[in-house]
Amino acid sequence: MLSAARIAGSTAALMVLAVACAGAGAWLLTDDLQRGAQQRHAASSARLAAARVEALVDQYRDAAQRLAARSTRLDLLAAGKTAERNALATELASTLPHVLKIRWIATGERKTDPEPPPLTYACLDLVNRSETGEPVPGPELHLGNDPSAHIDVLARIADPANRAKSLGHVLLSIDPAMARTAVAAVSAEDGYVELRQINRDGQALTVAASGDPARNTGEPLLVQPVTGTDWQVAYWPAPAAWQPSSATIGLLGGAAALAVLLLVLAVTLPERMLKRALSHDATLLGTFF
Repeated sequence: MLSAARIAGSTAALMVLAVACAGAGAWLLTDDLQRGAQQRHAASSARLAAARVEALVDQYRDAAQRLAARSTRLDLLAAGKTAERNALATELASTLPHVLKIRWIATGERKTDPEPPPLTYACLDLVNRSETGEPVPGPELHLGNDPSAHIDVLARIADPANRAKSLGHVLLSIDPAMARTAVAAVSAEDGYVELRQINRDGQALTVAASGDPARNTGEPLLVQPVTGTDWQVAYWPAPAAWQPSSATIGLLGGAAALAVLLLVLAVTLPERMLKRALSHDATLLGTFF
């Protein structure tokens, strides 16, 4: 015969199992949400890297423009002003980190210079584009896979008598370490980030990178252009998913369904057991009367 203690024990056991299933589901969901939060933090780091690159580019571009304006005032492109140019270059280099060399290039001048960092035809192409009416090009990485790699930042030296006319250009050659420091906030645990230069032929050239290169597969999750440049920050996340995976969703669904089933059984099964017990007792009583 079914006793009250047995019914109560069955109900308690089913309730404990239901609570355990619900707890397991909650743990799975919390774990997945934590991994999603980590990925959102990593993506924020990638966006921050793009903002830092943009700020550094603006800093060097502004320095080049101020130097160009000063060159106009002091007529530094005139013959015999080499000492003044050298003094100004030394002064600026002491206030801006990563500046490797400063050059003054007069309009029409197309002479290369092998002195490191070398002035190549690719560098002079920036000047040529500016002189032929294009907007002053943004910063460009040259000799990217060479020890002489450098980033060139150009500024136009205007003619004081006619601001629309150009007397020449100031060219800052900058150590690519400048860009590497900007993206270094993205760690291997975050994933992988690249600062890429998109050349005019559409090819991507890596300017700087940080994180785990093994993550560089397929299309990046995030591509953030760097304003005023042909650069972009591309980000590939670490393996953790942004949303609950299909396996997690399946486990959560199974845990929830099992918890509901156990709760239903905890209510209905004792009721049935009690009815059977009462029916049995009624039958026994009927045999005595």
